[in-house]
Amino acid sequence: MSEIKVNSIKGVAASSAAITISNTDGTCAANITSINGGQLGSKRININGAMTVSQRGTVSGITNNASAYGGPDRYKTTVVNHGTYTTSQEADAPDGFVNSLKINTTSAASSPASNARLYLQHKIEKTDLIQLKKGTSGALQITAQFFVKSDKTGTYILEIFDNVNNRHVSATYAISSANTWEQKTITFPADTGGNAFTAGNTTGLEFNWWLAAGSAFTSGSLATTWTGNDDTQRVVGITANVGDSGYWQITGVQLEVGSVATDFEHRSFAQELQLCRRYFQIIGPSSGEAQNSTNIQGSLQATPFMRANPSIAIIDNSNNVGLAGTGSNSVTSVGTIYVEGETSGMGGWVEMGGSGFTQHRFYHIYGGKFSFSSEL
Repeated sequence: MSEIKVNSIKGVAASSAAITISNTDGTCAANITSINGGQLGSKRININGAMTVSQRGTVSGITNNASAYGGPDRYKTTVVNHGTYTTSQEADAPDGFVNSLKINTTSAASSPASNARLYLQHKIEKTDLIQLKKGTSGALQITAQFFVKSDKTGTYILEIFDNVNNRHVSATYAISSANTWEQKTITFPADTGGNAFTAGNTTGLEFNWWLAAGSAFTSGSLATTWTGNDDTQRVVGITANVGDSGYWQITGVQLEVGSVATDFEHRSFAQELQLCRRYFQIIGPSSGEAQNSTNIQGSLQATPFMRANPSIAIIDNSNNVGLAGTGSNSVTSVGTIYVEGETSGMGGWVEMGGSGFTQHRFYHIYGGKFSFSSEL
C-alpha cells in the first residue's frame, strides 16, 4: 500500500491551490466548480438569473426619477437625469441560455450631467444573506458572474451597496467587442465592517450594474474595498455611456458566496416563477359581493404569500357581470386591503370601487386582472 502526503494540490500555472489538506486531521478544503461537468445546487443567491420570468413584459418610457421594474422580473432600471429607456426580455442569449434582459435607449443623453446615473439594480433580502457572515471576523467573499453584450465598448462598473450599513464596494469590467456576448467574473472582498445581517424581509444588498454616471460619482478613487458610502468613489473609471443611443444586455447572472465562480445553477421555470412571485404577481379573475352601489369586497389571494403586504393596481379593467341579474359594470379602483391570518403577504379581501352595483349581489370579475407588488 502506497501513500502520498501533501499539503495542497495546485495547477501548474495556478495562483491558488485547488485542494488544501490539513496536516493534523487530514481533512481538506476544495475549490470545486462542478460535479461531473454539472452545476452545484443552491449556490445562487439571486433570483431569475437566466432572465426566464417576465411577468410585466416590456416597460418603456423609463426616465428621470421614474425608475421601474420591467422586462425580466427582479431587475430594476434606475435613471436619474439621463435619457429615456425601454427594458425588455429578449430571445437572445449565449449558448446554454434562452433569454436576456435588454436596456435600450429611446431618448439619448450624450453628455451626462454631474448627478446623472443609469444602472440596472438587483436587490436581495437580509434573510437570504446571513451566510455571508458580513460584519464579522469570518466574513466571506462574494463572486459575481454574468454574460453581457452592448454596442458600447469600454469600461463598466458593478457595485455592491450594503443597504443596512450604508457601505459599498465597486469593481470594473470591460466590454471589448461590440455586439458580442462576453462572460465576466468578479470576486468582491469580504466585509468585516459594519453590523452583521440578521433575519428580515428588507433590503440587505443592492447589486448595481452602472451603465452611465456623472462626475458626482466619478471624481474620487474607486472603492475597491468595502468602505462607508462616498458617492465620489462609486463609479470611478467608467468610460461607457449606454445613454448615448446605445443598448446593453445581460443574462446568466449568478451571485454566490465564496471566491470561486461555480457553474451556473439552472432552476426550472416553475421554481423561478414562484421565487419571483414573492415580490410581484398578477392575479385574476376574481369575485365578490357588492357592499353598496360603489363597492365590492372581493377575494384576491396571492400565491405564494408575498414578502410584505403588497400594493395592488388594476391592469385589466374588464367588465363585471352580476351573476344573479343582467347588466355590466366596471371596477375602476382598488381600496382598502384586509389581510387575514398573515402578518405579511396577502390572504384575504380587497375593496374594489366602481359604480352601479346592486347591494348584496355577487359579481364575477371575469376578465379583470390585478398586479400585486411587494418589491424591495
